[in-house]
Amino acid sequence: MPQLFKDEIDKSWQEYVEQVGAELAQGTPFWTEALNEILAGGKKLF
Repeated sequence: MPQLFKDEIDKSWQEYVEQVGAELAQGTPFWTEALNEILAGGKKLF
């Protein structure tokens, strides 16, 4: 599934970094947790 949505995931990550800043984005698991919740039904796919 990660490859299926690669472009959208990459774009989402860039937008997240722009909104919260690189330090917070890279230093916290929030984005990955949200991605797993939304696309993987809560499983740790990403």
